[in-house]
Amino acid sequence: MTHILVHPSEVVTYGITATNHFGEIVDQLQALTTMVDEVQFEGESAFQFRTDTNTLVKDFNTQIQAAMMAMVTNVQTAVGNIQSSMQGVPVTLDIPEPTPVTESNARNTENAEMDTEALSGMNVEAPFQAIFDAFTQHKAALEKVTWLGNQGNAARDAVAALTTSATGVCTTYSADFRKVIDAQVLASTEADTVNA
Repeated sequence: MTHILVHPSEVVTYGITATNHFGEIVDQLQALTTMVDEVQFEGESAFQFRTDTNTLVKDFNTQIQAAMMAMVTNVQTAVGNIQSSMQGVPVTLDIPEPTPVTESNARNTENAEMDTEALSGMNVEAPFQAIFDAFTQHKAALEKVTWLGNQGNAARDAVAALTTSATGVCTTYSADFRKVIDAQVLASTEADTVNA
Protein backbone atom coordinates (compact mmCIF):
# COMPACT_ATOMS: atom_id res chain seq x y z
CA MET A 1 0.00 0.00 0.00
CA THR A 2 1.23 3.49 -0.88
CA HIS A 3 0.68 6.43 1.43
CA ILE A 4 -0.18 9.45 -0.74
CA LEU A 5 -0.09 12.93 0.75
CA VAL A 6 0.36 16.41 -0.69
CA HIS A 7 0.28 19.71 1.16
CA PRO A 8 -0.93 22.26 -1.42
CA SER A 9 0.33 25.27 0.56
CA GLU A 10 3.84 23.82 0.62
CA VAL A 11 3.73 23.20 -3.13
CA VAL A 12 2.72 26.83 -3.69
CA THR A 13 5.53 28.00 -1.41
CA TYR A 14 7.94 25.81 -3.38
CA GLY A 15 6.73 27.48 -6.59
CA ILE A 16 7.57 30.91 -5.19
CA THR A 17 10.98 29.68 -4.08
CA ALA A 18 11.64 28.10 -7.48
CA THR A 19 10.72 31.35 -9.23
CA ASN A 20 13.22 33.21 -7.05
CA HIS A 21 15.99 30.70 -7.70
CA PHE A 22 15.38 30.70 -11.43
CA GLY A 23 15.33 34.49 -11.41
CA GLU A 24 18.70 34.45 -9.65
CA ILE A 25 20.09 32.17 -12.36
CA VAL A 26 19.03 34.59 -15.10
CA ASP A 27 20.46 37.52 -13.10
CA GLN A 28 23.81 35.77 -12.79
CA LEU A 29 23.89 35.01 -16.51
CA GLN A 30 23.29 38.70 -17.16
CA ALA A 31 26.01 39.62 -14.67
CA LEU A 32 28.41 37.41 -16.61
CA THR A 33 27.70 39.14 -19.94
CA THR A 34 27.93 42.56 -18.26
CA MET A 35 31.33 41.63 -16.86
CA VAL A 36 32.56 40.71 -20.34
CA ASP A 37 31.07 43.88 -21.81
CA GLU A 38 32.66 46.22 -19.28
CA VAL A 39 36.19 44.81 -19.09
CA GLN A 40 38.85 47.18 -20.46
CA PHE A 41 39.49 45.52 -23.80
CA GLU A 42 38.92 47.13 -27.21
CA GLY A 43 39.91 46.44 -30.81
CA GLU A 44 39.73 43.55 -33.25
CA SER A 45 40.88 40.95 -30.71
CA ALA A 46 38.32 42.25 -28.24
CA PHE A 47 35.61 41.86 -30.86
CA GLN A 48 36.57 38.22 -31.37
CA PHE A 49 36.85 37.65 -27.61
CA ARG A 50 33.36 38.98 -26.98
CA THR A 51 32.00 37.03 -29.94
CA ASP A 52 33.50 33.80 -28.57
CA THR A 53 32.26 34.43 -25.02
CA ASN A 54 28.81 35.38 -26.32
CA THR A 55 28.68 32.00 -28.03
CA LEU A 56 29.60 30.28 -24.76
CA VAL A 57 26.97 32.24 -22.83
CA LYS A 58 24.32 31.53 -25.47
CA ASP A 59 25.04 27.79 -25.47
CA PHE A 60 25.20 27.68 -21.68
CA ASN A 61 22.00 29.68 -21.38
CA THR A 62 20.19 27.32 -23.76
CA GLN A 63 21.13 24.27 -21.70
CA ILE A 64 20.43 25.91 -18.35
CA GLN A 65 17.04 27.29 -19.34
CA ALA A 66 16.06 23.93 -20.83
CA ALA A 67 16.92 22.31 -17.50
CA MET A 68 14.87 24.88 -15.57
CA MET A 69 11.79 24.41 -17.76
CA ALA A 70 12.15 20.61 -17.61
CA MET A 71 12.16 20.83 -13.81
CA VAL A 72 9.04 22.98 -13.84
CA THR A 73 7.27 20.64 -16.27
CA ASN A 74 8.07 17.55 -14.20
CA VAL A 75 6.79 19.10 -10.98
CA GLN A 76 3.70 20.66 -12.55
CA THR A 77 2.77 17.38 -14.25
CA ALA A 78 3.21 15.38 -11.07
CA VAL A 79 1.20 17.90 -9.02
CA GLY A 80 -1.56 17.91 -11.63
CA ASN A 81 -1.72 14.12 -11.75
CA ILE A 82 -1.98 13.60 -8.03
CA GLN A 83 -4.42 16.47 -7.44
CA SER A 84 -6.65 15.26 -10.25
CA SER A 85 -6.72 11.67 -9.05
CA MET A 86 -7.40 12.61 -5.43
CA GLN A 87 -9.80 15.46 -6.30
CA GLY A 88 -7.97 17.70 -3.89
CA VAL A 89 -7.61 21.44 -3.90
CA PRO A 90 -6.31 22.52 -7.32
CA VAL A 91 -2.70 23.65 -7.19
CA THR A 92 -1.16 25.84 -9.86
CA LEU A 93 2.55 26.49 -10.04
CA ASP A 94 2.92 29.95 -11.53
CA ILE A 95 6.57 29.76 -12.53
CA PRO A 96 7.21 32.07 -15.50
CA GLU A 97 9.58 31.24 -18.32
CA PRO A 98 13.05 32.74 -17.78
CA THR A 99 13.67 36.13 -19.36
CA PRO A 100 16.19 36.37 -22.24
CA VAL A 101 19.78 37.29 -21.47
CA THR A 102 21.27 40.27 -23.32
CA GLU A 103 24.58 39.48 -24.98
CA SER A 104 27.68 41.60 -24.47
CA ASN A 105 28.35 44.22 -27.14
CA ALA A 106 30.87 42.63 -29.52
CA ARG A 107 32.27 45.88 -30.91
CA ASN A 108 35.26 46.48 -33.15
CA THR A 109 36.77 49.88 -32.36
CA GLU A 110 39.66 51.59 -34.13
CA ASN A 111 41.81 51.73 -31.02
CA ALA A 112 43.35 48.55 -29.63
CA GLU A 113 43.38 48.61 -25.85
CA MET A 114 43.69 45.90 -23.25
CA ASP A 115 44.29 45.71 -19.53
CA THR A 116 45.69 42.20 -19.13
CA GLU A 117 45.36 42.36 -15.36
CA ALA A 118 41.71 43.35 -15.57
CA LEU A 119 40.99 40.63 -18.12
CA SER A 120 42.74 37.84 -16.24
CA GLY A 121 41.23 39.12 -12.98
CA MET A 122 37.66 38.74 -14.20
CA ASN A 123 35.93 36.61 -11.59
CA VAL A 124 33.80 34.70 -14.11
CA GLU A 125 33.72 31.74 -11.75
CA ALA A 126 31.47 33.67 -9.34
CA PRO A 127 28.34 33.77 -11.58
CA PHE A 128 28.76 30.12 -12.50
CA GLN A 129 29.10 29.18 -8.82
CA ALA A 130 26.02 31.24 -7.96
CA ILE A 131 24.05 29.42 -10.66
CA PHE A 132 25.36 26.08 -9.37
CA ASP A 133 24.22 27.04 -5.87
CA ALA A 134 20.79 28.21 -7.07
CA PHE A 135 20.13 24.84 -8.70
CA THR A 136 21.26 23.03 -5.57
CA GLN A 137 19.05 25.20 -3.35
CA HIS A 138 16.09 24.70 -5.68
CA LYS A 139 16.46 20.93 -5.38
CA ALA A 140 16.60 21.26 -1.56
CA ALA A 141 13.42 23.38 -1.60
CA LEU A 142 11.52 20.66 -3.44
CA GLU A 143 12.80 18.00 -1.07
CA LYS A 144 11.29 19.94 1.86
CA VAL A 145 7.76 19.72 0.42
CA THR A 146 5.50 17.22 2.20
CA TRP A 147 4.69 15.04 -0.77
CA LEU A 148 4.34 11.30 -0.26
CA GLY A 149 3.65 8.79 -3.01
CA ASN A 150 4.96 7.77 -6.39
CA GLN A 151 4.26 11.10 -8.11
CA GLY A 152 6.24 12.99 -5.48
CA ASN A 153 9.09 10.51 -5.69
CA ALA A 154 9.15 10.73 -9.48
CA ALA A 155 9.21 14.55 -9.41
CA ARG A 156 12.03 14.64 -6.88
CA ASP A 157 14.03 12.02 -8.82
CA ALA A 158 13.60 13.95 -12.07
CA VAL A 159 14.65 17.25 -10.49
CA ALA A 160 17.63 15.56 -8.81
CA ALA A 161 18.82 14.16 -12.15
CA LEU A 162 18.31 17.48 -13.91
CA THR A 163 20.14 19.28 -11.10
CA THR A 164 23.12 16.94 -11.41
CA SER A 165 23.21 17.60 -15.15
CA ALA A 166 22.80 21.38 -14.79
CA THR A 167 25.47 21.75 -12.13
CA GLY A 168 27.81 19.67 -14.27
CA VAL A 169 27.18 22.06 -17.15
CA CYS A 170 28.02 24.96 -14.81
CA THR A 171 31.38 23.43 -13.96
CA THR A 172 32.20 22.70 -17.61
CA TYR A 173 31.32 26.14 -18.94
CA SER A 174 33.07 27.91 -16.08
CA ALA A 175 36.28 26.11 -17.04
CA ASP A 176 35.69 26.82 -20.76
CA PHE A 177 35.17 30.51 -20.05
CA ARG A 178 38.41 30.68 -18.08
CA LYS A 179 40.28 28.97 -20.95
CA VAL A 180 39.07 31.63 -23.42
CA ILE A 181 40.24 34.40 -21.07
CA ASP A 182 43.62 32.81 -20.37
CA ALA A 183 44.23 32.16 -24.07
CA GLN A 184 43.47 35.79 -24.91
CA VAL A 185 45.72 37.14 -22.16
CA LEU A 186 48.55 34.84 -23.25
CA ALA A 187 48.19 35.79 -26.92
CA SER A 188 48.18 39.50 -26.14
CA THR A 189 51.11 39.24 -23.73
CA GLU A 190 53.19 37.30 -26.24
CA ALA A 191 52.35 39.78 -28.99
CA ASP A 192 53.63 42.60 -26.76
CA THR A 193 56.89 40.84 -25.89
CA VAL A 194 60.08 42.48 -27.11
CA ASN A 195 62.75 39.98 -28.06
CA ALA A 196 66.23 40.86 -26.95
